[in-house]
Amino acid sequence: MKRAYKLENASACLALLRRKGMADAMDKAMSSSDNFGMAKRMMAGLDPFGGGGFSPIQHPFVSNEPEVGRNDACPCGSGKKYKRCCLKKA
Repeated sequence: MKRAYKLENASACLALLRRKGMADAMDKAMSSSDNFGMAKRMMAGLDPFGGGGFSPIQHPFVSNEPEVGRNDACPCGSGKKYKRCCLKKA
């Protein structure tokens, strides 16, 4: 089984929470069913309480497929023009 986080990071995070006096509050918040997923956000380096944390870099989606023009043949293979076939579905 592969761990989703490094133990050193979890230990460092717990030590920081203890220094800041937040370990008890974190334990209470994480045991609440309302905060399901808090541990995952914390281990990912995000603010576990949801405010002011950094978010991972999101890269834009880039398609490797060539762009289809309205008057080109439809890529579905119907033989119709794209604008008369699948453009409406997209």
